[in-house]
Amino acid sequence: MLWSILGLLIGLLIGVAYYLLCGYNFLAVMVAFPCVLGGFASVLLGIKHDAMLSNIPKRFVRGLLAGLALGVSYAILLNILGFFFLPSFRPSVSDYSHMMWRAGTIAMAISSALYLIMFHWSAAINTAIAR
Repeated sequence: MLWSILGLLIGLLIGVAYYLLCGYNFLAVMVAFPCVLGGFASVLLGIKHDAMLSNIPKRFVRGLLAGLALGVSYAILLNILGFFFLPSFRPSVSDYSHMMWRAGTIAMAISSALYLIMFHWSAAINTAIAR
């Protein structure tokens, strides 16, 4: 029960962050939100050795770049692939929904692969493995 309440609160905080970052501009959400989450993820999930605290700003900026790559590649791929999955130039809500499931899944898979590589770089995981 406690985990459900915690999940609900975190979901509400993420929704508020979406709104504060971009309002109702959905395309900006696709780019800005991954940037912010990428920066925080690189700081929080980064390397666990003595130099961890001294490299926080560097990892945050690298995380912003990794998130930017995720958001931009997803937005571009979604728009390109969406063109091929829409049946007409005046799609219905149902057509648009089907397009988002098909094109969005492919675009997110490709973009996530790019993000995974960049996240390793941004969080300095490769240097931790080499030690």
